[in-house]
Amino acid sequence: MAGAVNDLTDGFTSPTSILVGDISSQNSTGLKNTRLGLMEGGTTKTDMTTGNQNTTVGYNAGRQITAGASNVFIGHAAGRYIKGGNNNIMIGHNANPAASNAGANNRIFIGGNVGPGTNAKNNYAIIGNEDMTELWAAEDKGATVYAQAFTESSDLKLKDFIRPLDYGLSYILKLNPVSYYWKDSYSGDSTLQIGLIAQDIEKVNSEMQIENQIVHKAITDEDSMGVEYSKLVVPLIKAVQELNEEIEKLKAEIQELKK
Repeated sequence: MAGAVNDLTDGFTSPTSILVGDISSQNSTGLKNTRLGLMEGGTTKTDMTTGNQNTTVGYNAGRQITAGASNVFIGHAAGRYIKGGNNNIMIGHNANPAASNAGANNRIFIGGNVGPGTNAKNNYAIIGNEDMTELWAAEDKGATVYAQAFTESSDLKLKDFIRPLDYGLSYILKLNPVSYYWKDSYSGDSTLQIGLIAQDIEKVNSEMQIENQIVHKAITDEDSMGVEYSKLVVPLIKAVQELNEEIEKLKAEIQELKK
């Protein structure tokens, strides 16, 4: 009976696969697959023919998977375009690669409507859609994130009201570099650290009446302030340019004195 919530098959020729509530998908030779949820229409056959060790939960989750292996798709239509891809994790409503990437491998998509239309390479992770504004590593943001490089969006087409930065050296000279140790209540890292204090930068910004988003303010009293160190590169570049102008002026004056 189409759509019966108690439909249960044993995976046909595979004694190790379980399909629950899914009359449109019947595993033939694949092993150790678990599928919970109906497919669109309840009658369109989408055999998981040779795929192994897949777990799909939700309406249309992993709908087209056939030979893919070791995938986890959780949520309505999660991973529905994957056919032969392996080792993917897609969690959330419509978490998917582009339909043309049916053989995607080693991708992690987490969040509602994450990944649709992306022709990303393999070994790729996306957490959150375009509306996401913060990503915390640990509840208190105190975890260490390891990566070879971070790329920030900086395309001209994304920006408006562009003007030259009007401060550099004067701003940098007001900052107070310090060394410190993390409190035990915050981090188990007992090594000596170097950096800046968010409150100090906020004070400098207030004194100079500038806004630069270098400091991330606390949302509640329980939250901690943060510093986006990458943004400090911009006033540092401006400071070097200002120093170079002074050097060129001094060189010109020296040449005049030598005449």
